[in-house]
Amino acid sequence: MKCRRHLPSVRSTLPARPRPSPRADSPSSQKLGDLLTQVVCDDSDQVALAQRRAAFLVLEQLLLIDQKQDQSQTDMNANLLNAASDRQQPTEAAKRAMDISKRPTELDACKFASADSRPYPMMPALVQNEEESKEGEPEPIIYPIPANEEVRMAAIEHFRLHDVANVSELNVICSLAAAEMKAPHSVVTLVERDVVTLLATNAPEYWDVGTGNPREQTFCQHFVMDDKPLLVRHAEADMRFYHIAPVTMRSLRFYAGFPVSIPCVPRAPGQPERVVIGALCCLDEKPHEMTRSQYWKLMKLAEAASAILEKTATEYIADPENHPLGQQRTGVLKPKGNGTGMVTC
Repeated sequence: MKCRRHLPSVRSTLPARPRPSPRADSPSSQKLGDLLTQVVCDDSDQVALAQRRAAFLVLEQLLLIDQKQDQSQTDMNANLLNAASDRQQPTEAAKRAMDISKRPTELDACKFASADSRPYPMMPALVQNEEESKEGEPEPIIYPIPANEEVRMAAIEHFRLHDVANVSELNVICSLAAAEMKAPHSVVTLVERDVVTLLATNAPEYWDVGTGNPREQTFCQHFVMDDKPLLVRHAEADMRFYHIAPVTMRSLRFYAGFPVSIPCVPRAPGQPERVVIGALCCLDEKPHEMTRSQYWKLMKLAEAASAILEKTATEYIADPENHPLGQQRTGVLKPKGNGTGMVTC
């Protein structure tokens, strides 16, 4: 006799595998087209110059991905950008930006972290933190630590990423990701040594950008253990996540995280060029499946987010006093609202 009540949870604990993509228009390209139409056609003060700039910078970055950088391609991208900015219908530019025809068509090419097994302990060995607690005792670290943790920390410090929050282009990326997954929430996170910080979101009324949550209370503590996307279809059924704050305080069940990376600085011989420092995440209170199309479009959006984050941080550290991101984040900010605003993923 089958227990129908628990069937969804049981199915959600099976290894992460994408589903074939249905033949339908891309929600993310439609969202991008709508956004471009709004910022181009609306001359009122409601659409600020920063919004227009953010939308077109995201469009330009997406057009650069998966394309050969020759003169003919450069000219084609310029024509698409001009067509969109001259109040012509931007649908074609948006479709081209979210095109994934050059990505693998095989479902097996969609790789997920820990899809079949977890290559690290469920409960890591306790590692003594350098800072002491109020009682004078060293605080144990109770989250898994990747082998490249110090490489990640060096890159984060070099680019001063803890100061790079609420970048308009990253908020646009989150809006496109949420539309593609048909999920209400999308955020960009930064996994620092002790906290996971929110850098951007599609829903600022729900998430406090710039705040952080203890690393052990997040999905992203496990995300950085691999450089592949992490898919959690039902967090309540997963021993890694059923007890963390996003699940217990926000009732989030679904998490999909895609790698956001920056260059390794300094880069040692034989070391990869880039290191994962956070994630582009989609979240929902209900479980989701993921299709091949969604997988590659979210991967493309994460790659665009990585390039935008690197560009913004490079400009910021070159002239921090005159850059718009001059307001530095110091420590973990207090929540603005009812106490759940501080819960990151």
